[in-house]
Amino acid sequence: MSVQEIPLDLSSRKKRQREHSKNIKYQRHLPCQICGKNFDRPSLLKRHLRTHTGEKPHGCAICGKMFSTSSSLNTHVRIHTGERPHECPMCGKRFTASSNLYYHRMTHYKVKPHKCTECERSFPTPGDLKAHSYSHTGNWPLRCPICYRGFCKPRILHHHIEHHKGFHAKQCRMCKTKFTSLKNLRFHDCTNNSQLLQHLSTKLEDISTIEKTSSFNNNKFNNSTFSCIPSIAISFPWMS
Repeated sequence: MSVQEIPLDLSSRKKRQREHSKNIKYQRHLPCQICGKNFDRPSLLKRHLRTHTGEKPHGCAICGKMFSTSSSLNTHVRIHTGERPHECPMCGKRFTASSNLYYHRMTHYKVKPHKCTECERSFPTPGDLKAHSYSHTGNWPLRCPICYRGFCKPRILHHHIEHHKGFHAKQCRMCKTKFTSLKNLRFHDCTNNSQLLQHLSTKLEDISTIEKTSSFNNNKFNNSTFSCIPSIAISFPWMS
């Protein structure tokens, strides 16, 4: 069976939860005094309580960011070290956390289990659903200080502000058009420059055909016959 044929078991977590619920009657119940949720181990209850208190005892030694659990800290440290131990078996993309790989695999199968309660749209990850929910509530975590437009990611807001300031950091090396983001530049390359390259390729083929004809009939025509053909200097981005 090929990698593409391997089914994505999206119910594995639910199965574990059902098995856990079957065995819970044989284990002790440790309820949370705030929300009433039950736990079978003191360590799990202690970790859960931090979601209510906001306690984050685990700090990153590199950037100082704090986390509520040691596992979250270990995953965060991989951002600094560049370690990505979790690899997608379909495309080879690597991730710092197994949960990120889990949601990434959904994109291959076009699975969108997280549905919006306000509209009919659905999303592959909880993060995508949360970002979409801001469009309904209007409670955007980030806003542009110039036009007050809402954003959920600092990177997108940064590019948006650059557009206000007229700052164009990315430039096409063929037509010199400037763009505020690398994404827009790449889209420009795929559309405009592909047509330009095709046009130049046709011109070069025509010139090559003329040169071959000139060489073949060299005894009948002198070089001045083709002196009207202009020289073309082309600078490709990958040649500079």
